[in-house]
Amino acid sequence: MTIHPLKGQCLVEILPDAKASDGGIVIPDGVQVMDKGGKLPPVKGIVRRLGSWPQKPCGLAVLPEFAPGDTVLCSQYAGVKMRRHIGENFRMVRVEDVIAKMISCEE
Repeated sequence: MTIHPLKGQCLVEILPDAKASDGGIVIPDGVQVMDKGGKLPPVKGIVRRLGSWPQKPCGLAVLPEFAPGDTVLCSQYAGVKMRRHIGENFRMVRVEDVIAKMISCEE
């Protein structure tokens, strides 16, 4: 089965969390580490598919700043989990819910 996102949606494969903190402390499974503000950190994922571009009322298309294959950050609870359809690690996320695009230092 192939899933193609609709207008303004993207399919993101969520990457697994790191098993150790920055200081080297091993984090057990099931523990959620919050930041100083008491919020869960964003999740990292890879954009696998991108739906058609949404349009403004004037008819101009709004181009996303990322493409399939890019690594992005999105909110911990953003999107719909696609567990039953294609797998545990996939989410259908609105393009507006993507917080940032990660760029490696080599680029």
